[in-house]
Amino acid sequence: MKQAFKMVKKNGVFVCVVSGLTALSTSAAAELPTAATAAVASIGTTFTDLEALIWPIIGSVVVGFISVKLFKKFANKAT
Repeated sequence: MKQAFKMVKKNGVFVCVVSGLTALSTSAAAELPTAATAAVASIGTTFTDLEALIWPIIGSVVVGFISVKLFKKFANKAT
């Protein structure tokens, strides 16, 4: 019995990794239901739409910060 525990202790990590990879490979081969596929596609489309809306705002904020920094820099040189 003690020898079995030693073996598990020695090879336990290897066995866990192999069994995890086996479980992962079998679940990766499974096909998603059509409803789940449609939901993921919908989330992807929504994310793309939101990304297209947010980039102009990010650009405006960056230009605003740069403008304020430059204004402060030139205002400090003028005084």
